[in-house]
Amino acid sequence: LVVEPASGSSASFAPPSPFVKPYLSEQDARPGDLDGSGTIDADDIGSLLLLFGPCPPEPSCLGDLDGSGEVDAGDISFLLMLFG
Repeated sequence: LVVEPASGSSASFAPPSPFVKPYLSEQDARPGDLDGSGTIDADDIGSLLLLFGPCPPEPSCLGDLDGSGEVDAGDISFLLMLFG
């Protein structure tokens, strides 16, 4: 995935954070919108890939969209169905 800076901004690239915050607004919440941008896009897929594997022993696993207990191909498939 390539992240391009917005036009007029300086070109500085930072590696993506392995920690993502879910979009928690009840009014605009969308399942699968892992970065809170309001749309399900390539950034959400990248965030999901960073979370790939077994879920940590926390109460909830952000990337486990299908409830299987781990972030796997099923979650990626689910996210791709929601893409756009």
